[in-house]
Amino acid sequence: MDYRREIDGLRALAVSAVVLYHFWPSVFKFGYLGVDIFFVISGFLITLYIYERLSIGKFNFKTFYQRRIIRILPVTLFVLFVTSILASLILIATDHDRYLKSLIGALTLTSNIYFWRNGGYFGQSDFLKPLLHIWSLSVEEQFYLFFPIFFFIIFKFIKSFKIHLFALGFLFSTGLLLYSYMLKIDYQNLAFFFMPFRAWEFSLGSFAALIYFKLKPKHNLVSLFVSVIMIILGLTFLTKFIVPGLIVVIGTALFISMKYCSNVFLDVFFRSRLVSYLGVISFSTYLWHWPLGVFLGYISMDENNIYSKICVLILIYILSMLSYKFIEQPFRHSIKIKTVVSFSFTGTIILLVFAASSLFINLFKNKESYLSKVASSIQSHYRCNILEHRNYGASRACIINPQGKNDYTLVLLGNSHAQMYAPALEPYLIDRNEKGLNLSLTGCLPTVQLNISSNCLRKAKTNLNAILNDKNILTVVIGLTWDDDQLIDSLGSIVLDPTKAKLLSAVQDLVNTLEKSGKKVFLIGPITYPGYDLPSILIRKIKFKGISSETTLSLLKVDSINFKSKYEFLLAELRTRLGSQFIEPSNKLCDTNNCFFGDDKGVFFSDSNHLSFYGVEKVIDLFSIIK
Repeated sequence: MDYRREIDGLRALAVSAVVLYHFWPSVFKFGYLGVDIFFVISGFLITLYIYERLSIGKFNFKTFYQRRIIRILPVTLFVLFVTSILASLILIATDHDRYLKSLIGALTLTSNIYFWRNGGYFGQSDFLKPLLHIWSLSVEEQFYLFFPIFFFIIFKFIKSFKIHLFALGFLFSTGLLLYSYMLKIDYQNLAFFFMPFRAWEFSLGSFAALIYFKLKPKHNLVSLFVSVIMIILGLTFLTKFIVPGLIVVIGTALFISMKYCSNVFLDVFFRSRLVSYLGVISFSTYLWHWPLGVFLGYISMDENNIYSKICVLILIYILSMLSYKFIEQPFRHSIKIKTVVSFSFTGTIILLVFAASSLFINLFKNKESYLSKVASSIQSHYRCNILEHRNYGASRACIINPQGKNDYTLVLLGNSHAQMYAPALEPYLIDRNEKGLNLSLTGCLPTVQLNISSNCLRKAKTNLNAILNDKNILTVVIGLTWDDDQLIDSLGSIVLDPTKAKLLSAVQDLVNTLEKSGKKVFLIGPITYPGYDLPSILIRKIKFKGISSETTLSLLKVDSINFKSKYEFLLAELRTRLGSQFIEPSNKLCDTNNCFFGDDKGVFFSDSNHLSFYGVEKVIDLFSIIK
């Protein structure tokens, strides 16, 4: 294939956007979409290679996959090896266990699935996962496994170029519709991480490859500037009316589908030798930047200044140049293919054995220490089993206590601050040998008078109607976040509510509506939470700053005066209105003077605001009234 320097320029732009986002996410808010550019380029290049080889009758799967191994595995394995050494020196035992599990995911091409099941991409604790970035490699490798077979079959049995275009266009449009639908029904994590919902990006790159190979179009100044503007606009601006990544993906496909048109302004970037070189080493840069950035943040607890970040960035590019010169280049051009494949296979097995054996050994290693107990609380709030999800109202409902033989009569309604109390309901459900229904609206309130947004209002009304019409439901337990001071009414107008009086009215209206339909209603009151990623930061302060036990315990409490002044009126009203059907976790988590985030046996929170399993244990007795 002809070398196209502008594609390396595009790679340089993409990797720079990703790196800048990961180091300064609040400034480069949409830089993560640089990965979408890589997906389009990958689809373009592998399709161009396959189509060219098929056209002259010289394509075979063995050569194709050997090329992929040579391109990806040697440098990836080297980075994983170095990262594993650093992880064993830096990470707390429990975090190291999580690292080892993610390493197994990376080596088995299932990293995207692992991270989907264990957090996400945009959460506070996600920025402390050294191999999180490998999710995109897993997506690419999964695409490489299936797409060549699909394309080979299409080409082998159908010779029409128009049919080839139609097949890829159908793959693109179907994938885009699926991706959009998953976002609409709040499966954001699934849409983000799973290859089938990313196939539309690869397939649009494939579509561009066919156009480029067969029609050989050339850019004019208009098409060139339009494509570049779309890419830049897609990386810097996002609206809720457009699917994330769509603009940058279309712009990238348009850019690479035609031969570059020389232009005095764009040549400064796309014809620059420096920019081209940054594109050439972009794969190594991508591999190195994330774990080194994570380790910096892990040790400094995000207190690192701009100078330390710049130093790490310099180190990243030095390592990228070295790994490109001494690993990528030799393995791609100098070393025999059989040797590369043997090295890759052996390296993968060694790392897999290391990860599995380390996990086994660590099962019995220092798990009773306070440090490990705090670390075990990270991201330990209740999550629904994917196998127990079901469509209900406007939500992804899931079953609590799926082993119960009797169908649900109880629903836990609210958002993640309701869902985190699911373990407190399980004893009640187990005693009755009954399932429960968790109906959570992520990022929304369950109230129908006021909510966080107009979309949340619509979903809350749909959920309420579903419950009202469900004759199986006899008991409703409501939980929510109580700290929003700005809400939206049914007309879409902003409602300021610093005293919580309007939220209180909306909650009471919800309770009244449910009770009038014959449901028994329990309401969970507010709690004080840290507001920062407590367990993660605390364990690192203990390890890297050596804070004392006394200091640790002092960090696990705050004066209760703020909580009382904020919620005193609301609590008094709800006690009067609901009586024994009002559940107050604050009675267990606060005393006369202080509210507590933990004690000498562990912490009550799994992140900045959700109770950990240990925290739920502290309040579980309060839920006995539901019996």
